[in-house]
Amino acid sequence: MHLKLIIKHFFIVLKRRFIQCWHLLVYFIAYIYVRIFKINNSHVWLIGERGVDARDNAYVFYKYLKNEHPEIVCKYVISKKSFDLERVDPNDIVWHGSWKNYVYFITAGKLISTHAYGYSPDFQFFSAIDRYNIFKVYGKRIYLTHYLLYGFVFNRNRKVTKLDLYVCSSKIDYDYILEASDYGKEVVKLIGSPRMDNLYNNRDIETDNTILIMPTWRLPFTKMSKEEFKKSQYYNNFQMLLSNDKFIEYIKRNKLNVIFYPHIEVQKFIDCFHSPCDRIIVGDATKYVVEDLLLKCKMMITDYSTVNFDFALLRKCVVYFQFDQEKEFQDRPWGTHFLFERDAFGPIFTELSELIDYVTNMKDLSFDDIYEERIKKAFPIFDNKNCERNFNAIESL
Repeated sequence: MHLKLIIKHFFIVLKRRFIQCWHLLVYFIAYIYVRIFKINNSHVWLIGERGVDARDNAYVFYKYLKNEHPEIVCKYVISKKSFDLERVDPNDIVWHGSWKNYVYFITAGKLISTHAYGYSPDFQFFSAIDRYNIFKVYGKRIYLTHYLLYGFVFNRNRKVTKLDLYVCSSKIDYDYILEASDYGKEVVKLIGSPRMDNLYNNRDIETDNTILIMPTWRLPFTKMSKEEFKKSQYYNNFQMLLSNDKFIEYIKRNKLNVIFYPHIEVQKFIDCFHSPCDRIIVGDATKYVVEDLLLKCKMMITDYSTVNFDFALLRKCVVYFQFDQEKEFQDRPWGTHFLFERDAFGPIFTELSELIDYVTNMKDLSFDDIYEERIKKAFPIFDNKNCERNFNAIESL
């Protein structure tokens, strides 16, 4: 068995190295092609997220451009297999990993993404090798971010990322990035995430009597098998929550619904989760969009997911279930600008029994005003001008 695992790992690594070499080869061929034929796409704004989706800040900004600035030639990088494909105008699509993707990646005037290199043929590979300065792109690089940072920066060195614009949504992030990195105020801008426009415009939308359980992911999950995942503390705690008799009885008695929708990186394990209660739905990413869930649900249970900021901005109830708090705070480079005990927008529980006792004793699912000042501190501005500010900042580069 041990030998089989070694052989399997060897071929996985071999395949990964082959793909990386292929990316570099195609890139260099495309670069030579661009130089020989003098391809100029400086007027194009190339937009992407991870190459497989269209549901975050980059997509919201793309829709804004289509509606408010049709004079801008924008292209959207997305996979042929994406379940968000129908959300993008077919005329704007650049197939992820295609020859056209390489060409636009090198020549587009603006490179816009929620992830580092989300507009590239392979965002993980190109972000990893950028530090070695072995490839070149001509466009301005815009990092919209897809989350708030809790006070840590994905890369503190501008010489590595070569970012021209780093968009911040929260004063917490803005202050910390300026302090902990070398980007400077000419790059870091507190102008708000594009998706905050939608939150503001729909802040009074009628909500369903639904509890949204939306935990984030853990780094080890990227290399785990389903069998290994089912042994994890993460799986056991959330599965026990979905199956808890007291919780289910409370749901039924109050005619509530529950949607369990873990992070996109956990969705590959989604069929591991189940509940005996038909009011509790295990949410598949192919059927739900996060933004819609945030708007329609009345209460959220999360661990550390940054969507709690979106939910709090809507003045909705947030409860934190941090069963692995000690380990998580040790493993991640958490900063001190956001401390859950001091700055979170709801009560925090580390034990499942305490969480269930709290939730099942709630008379309603409404927001507690005692957290209002924390929200205002994190977001001094909450309006529907975020896309406009992003556009002006990008256009001025």
